[in-house]
Amino acid sequence: MCAAQKLECSTYRLAIVASSTQVANDNVRSSAPANDNVFIDQDRASSHKSITLLKLVSSPSRASERSGVEPASGVRRGHPQDASPRTDTGRGLPKYDWLGNNEKTGDDANGFYDRSLGETVGDDGANKPYQMKSASLGGARGGSLEAKYDAAGNMIAMSLLRDGGCLGGDCNQKFVYEWDEVGRLVRARRWDGDHSGVNAAATGTLAADLRHYYDASDQRVIKEAVDGAGETSYTLYVFASMELRRTQFGAGFADGPDTLAEDFEVSSETVVAYLMANGVRLARLVYHGDDTVPEEGVLTTGGAGEVNASTSKLHVFFELGDHLGSTSVVLDKATGELVERATFQAYGGAESDYRPDRWKNFREDYRFTGKEEDVEVGLQYFGKRFLNPLLGRWVSADPLAVHAPGSADLNLYAYVSGSVLKNIGLLTKVYG
Repeated sequence: MCAAQKLECSTYRLAIVASSTQVANDNVRSSAPANDNVFIDQDRASSHKSITLLKLVSSPSRASERSGVEPASGVRRGHPQDASPRTDTGRGLPKYDWLGNNEKTGDDANGFYDRSLGETVGDDGANKPYQMKSASLGGARGGSLEAKYDAAGNMIAMSLLRDGGCLGGDCNQKFVYEWDEVGRLVRARRWDGDHSGVNAAATGTLAADLRHYYDASDQRVIKEAVDGAGETSYTLYVFASMELRRTQFGAGFADGPDTLAEDFEVSSETVVAYLMANGVRLARLVYHGDDTVPEEGVLTTGGAGEVNASTSKLHVFFELGDHLGSTSVVLDKATGELVERATFQAYGGAESDYRPDRWKNFREDYRFTGKEEDVEVGLQYFGKRFLNPLLGRWVSADPLAVHAPGSADLNLYAYVSGSVLKNIGLLTKVYG
């Protein structure tokens, strides 16, 4: 068996490091020796209340695998999830520490933050090893960042410094996040050209300011956005199949004779309708060239409501997802033309995004795994929590650790336990 499949057979020796009956940041870290590859034996942990920490004490070298040296007889390599953390980052393979934190990443362009983080450091000194404290990467496109958290484990600031030749955006940025008393993100801001660090007041140019308003079920219902020019726009989540996007609020938009009443603008440019089936977005209706919302029964040539492939201004954009549900291809129904083609990095960061000028550079708002992207402030909204796709982690601790002990991931900031190629992050479970 092993002779025919040399690359799948190896001998691993494991030694018990420590056993713990309760997992906490302080006592688990103290149980593990420094600089050792340690992982949790899930077979021994039928629940998250009792675990055994194991250390990889020996493994076959890469040289022996390349040379075809036969390992010990009859021993097959375990499933990749059961193996020790990866240590080869020459081509961007991540290295994980014993807690499942992404400890080191690289990429072919050596582009800090936009593509990789280099070496990351957890806040071990404060007994909070799950929280990313800093990251750094050398080279012409390297850089560094530092993060700060509040007492509840929510990220409240991140300072990002990119060296010369950065791949995208302003090279130096600062992000500040504000949370309410129940752990909801209520404000997120980004400054460009900032060198102040996480503990000082921002000194750069305010480029984006987002405020979020929630309903009684903790779902975001209004997003208020102020850009660098001071222009304010709103997104209203009316139904799952209809939204008002980038709309204005003020006098003159209200229905009825009162021209001074304030309301949100409702027009073909702001109304976004989706065609859905079983809760999945299949297509988006996009209206061009008219300021009137399409009305049923209005069939004048080229007017609102006419759905003719050659003359209509109402387009149906089919949105095709990949195996994770990410919107990767957008096609126009009438012409079959490609409207958008996007690819994503492992944790959801933009890898590429092709948008032809013919379709006014259309860009779908629901992207990685079908979740909405707040790209202005570096986050992605999952319904209960926010993910930073370029950090590869949530920016707040899993509330299930408090409200439903034992049901949360042991790493409270890990996204799908690192299984990003096959799992997706759903809404945080309802607790109470």
